[in-house]
Amino acid sequence: MTLAAFPWKRLFTHFDVWTVLFWINVAIVIVLITTLRVSLRRDKAERVPANLDPFLDDEALEGPHLERVLGWALFFFAIFAVTLPLYWLREASRGKATVSYFEENAIKRGEVLFSNSSMPNFDAALSLQCANCHGAKGTGGFAPYTYTDPNTGVAHSAQWKAPALNTVLYRFSPSEVNTIITLGRPGSPMVSWGVDQGGTGPKNAQSINDLVSFLISIQLPPGDAKTAAADLKGCQAAEPVEAKTALGQAACAQDAWKSQPAQQRKKADEDLATAKKTLADDQAQYQKLGCRTSFELDDAAAKNEPDAKKQTQAFADRDECRLLRLKLEQLDDPATPVGPQAVKGAQDHLAALKAATPVAGPDEIAAAQKTLDDATAALKLDTEDYGKKGCRNNAKHAADDAACARLARALFKQKFVATDLEAVTIAQANANWAKTWQDRRANVSDGQILFETNCARCHTKNWSIFDPTKADLKPEDLLGQPGNGGSIGFNLSGGAMQQRFPNSRGATGEITPNSGQLTHAQFVNNGSVVAQLYGAGGRGSGMMPGQCNTLVKSDASAPKLRYYGCMLSSASQAQKPPWSNFTDNPGGGEIDGAMIEQIIEFERCGLDRAKNDLKAVDYPSTCN
Repeated sequence: MTLAAFPWKRLFTHFDVWTVLFWINVAIVIVLITTLRVSLRRDKAERVPANLDPFLDDEALEGPHLERVLGWALFFFAIFAVTLPLYWLREASRGKATVSYFEENAIKRGEVLFSNSSMPNFDAALSLQCANCHGAKGTGGFAPYTYTDPNTGVAHSAQWKAPALNTVLYRFSPSEVNTIITLGRPGSPMVSWGVDQGGTGPKNAQSINDLVSFLISIQLPPGDAKTAAADLKGCQAAEPVEAKTALGQAACAQDAWKSQPAQQRKKADEDLATAKKTLADDQAQYQKLGCRTSFELDDAAAKNEPDAKKQTQAFADRDECRLLRLKLEQLDDPATPVGPQAVKGAQDHLAALKAATPVAGPDEIAAAQKTLDDATAALKLDTEDYGKKGCRNNAKHAADDAACARLARALFKQKFVATDLEAVTIAQANANWAKTWQDRRANVSDGQILFETNCARCHTKNWSIFDPTKADLKPEDLLGQPGNGGSIGFNLSGGAMQQRFPNSRGATGEITPNSGQLTHAQFVNNGSVVAQLYGAGGRGSGMMPGQCNTLVKSDASAPKLRYYGCMLSSASQAQKPPWSNFTDNPGGGEIDGAMIEQIIEFERCGLDRAKNDLKAVDYPSTCN
């Protein structure tokens, strides 16, 4: 800390523990310096020890000396008698100021914990770097994840979708967020960060509280239908703008998921057209230059050209032809196979040493022999490993793709892949998958969309790492049955919702219409509260986030029972997608509960019809 940065003003404007300690230390330093100076100036003559030096007699002790001692005692007693009450009187306000000061700085300390290296408050020794996965602004992001296919053993690199934290307090209470951070999310990249509650992380309770304080400070305002519509318009712009409200952020996420298949199809078709054009242009240039397969022919043509200017152009054409061949032709890689070539090179070197005149020395020959032995042993080991790992020459569908690729280069002649042709092949495969994916997602219901964007993350296996743009890992190869239990959520399929939230009966046994849907809606809206009962025999764990944490109201006068709450998603009108129309609701400003109704209908009627290929599910518009 520089002198200019030192808080000098604080020493004269604040009366707290820090400043008192500072001035006490200043006084001690002054006393020590004064004592040292006096000691250095003392007469160095030999003195009588204090215990042998005659002291005052009784008359003097009980006279003026005693009066001086008692006077000083009275003086200091008076100081304490005055200052202690004064200190006590301001203790309450001082305590409040200290708490306020500590709480204000809790947000700053929490921001340090949250920050990563791209943020100004990053501290390499303190920061947990939450922003790496959840985004610098807490808008959500991705965490690296490796998924190993249980059927083939092949490992796939994936991205685990980390949720937005700038709206997390709309879904969980601060104490629930504290518990999640402390204990982590088993089965996900979210590890335990705290030591309390049985956690295995490095941070104490105070640090976790600081982090929660920071998250509270970055929560978006809830917004209403009007602001959500403006946010959605910004997200859909050519240069997207981040949503400013929680409702708008949810609307943007739903709209992005709804429009994703069409956007993917458009991009895949554009990429295929570009790849085909590049291939055609390179083929035309190949013919124009008269390129030949053999490099030597091109070299000879360039070297034998008598005209200097034409020879320069011939060498340029030769170099361009070599690049075009790499794009258009399958060419052998001269550096492969590595193993046999290493053995052949070691054999030739040893033979040359033995045939040399004069004959090479024994040390040099021994070194060459060791090189040959090592190369032979490596070739044998690679051959054995190739069989043990079940490798194929194309290194696909093996337990370890990277190792098989290395072994293939070591044992077999490899080819330079024609990059243009490979690009067209890949682009065509992506375009085919994009069309298939778009066809599957045609006519997907609002309830299915809402379930997938709000519920599937916990209630469908592997949903957090599903990426529809990856044609090599289709949903049916990765995802579990929708609603059949995921990393955290319990099973919702097989009639589980009707069993968990059944219709109630009156005193005479008559069924109360839609009562099961209403209790189901209350649970979706309010979430799971620790140890609190819900439905038929359900006991809350606190892991299920509430979509609003307010009471659900029912309106039996409507044509069909409607649910009103404030789910963290866009407002909707009947028969219209919740991401397309936003209108102010005059009924006390409440958000239209059609979204919750659609989710419940899908969970009660659509899940058992849904498959993990994520096709549109046809199910009745109403059900019990």
